[in-house]
Amino acid sequence: NAAIKIAPDYTAGKVLGLIKEALIENFSFESRDFGQQVTPSDVVSIIHDITGVVAVKLMILGGQDPYTIAHFSLISEVARWSGNTILPAELMLIDPNQITLSIWTDEN
Repeated sequence: NAAIKIAPDYTAGKVLGLIKEALIENFSFESRDFGQQVTPSDVVSIIHDITGVVAVKLMILGGQDPYTIAHFSLISEVARWSGNTILPAELMLIDPNQITLSIWTDEN
């Protein structure tokens, strides 16, 4: 969940669409590594790379407020032993249906 401040000379719908596409691409199977964590700065930098974005206010990441914990990150495990069992690696991907973007206004 993020609020986006968009430059006045850009179309909000187009910019939000480009942001969603960039997030989906950057957090796809082909773009991620097993065991790779996700930090708020990862998400914010992807959004800031979109032309027309002036500012980003990231409010929710992985169902949590990412600014309530110092050094917040979503952890993805690498393959590891647990006793006599190998636990599988995890791959942190994004669910396109869970991307919530809004226009940053003076009220939010």
